[in-house]
Amino acid sequence: MVTVGTKSVCTKSGRAVKPGVAVKLVVAMASVSALLIAGACSTPGGDVVYSRFHSVPSGGWAELDGREFQPFAEDTMLQPGRYDVVLCLRHNGSFAFREMRLAVETPGHDGVMMTDTVTVRMADADGRFVGRGSYDLYETADTVLKNVHLERNWSIAVAPAMPGGDVRDIDKIGLILLRR
Repeated sequence: MVTVGTKSVCTKSGRAVKPGVAVKLVVAMASVSALLIAGACSTPGGDVVYSRFHSVPSGGWAELDGREFQPFAEDTMLQPGRYDVVLCLRHNGSFAFREMRLAVETPGHDGVMMTDTVTVRMADADGRFVGRGSYDLYETADTVLKNVHLERNWSIAVAPAMPGGDVRDIDKIGLILLRR
């Protein structure tokens, strides 16, 4: 039992721990958990040169509420070149679908925005989540573009494309670029 306050705190072993130490232990445990979750997005091949996540509304992610990523504008050290483009979805254990369809918009060669639908497999036929995670938080990654040349003006917008309205139980949508 950990109680933070002016009194000593007891651990499982029954030893008393000073309140400041208890706070440090809780913060350390939270930091380790965050690192494990951040590293959970398994991205095969290449060096990760860009990684950003956007939160989505807890009440549900609406079809018209897309999230935009502008990697070259956000990271001035990022150079045009060949990349794999990976989308990551963080969700909780209540996510009710085997797959998540996403509307993805990227600039075309002539400057006109191109829209496509990407389907990310979230669970197997038995309903077990295919992503990594635990404690009711999971992350699924899918490479949506492989070995593509990206210029400085490249961006990507992502929105849910699921039937039935708002999508619940998605916490964050992320973009990872892997250098080829």
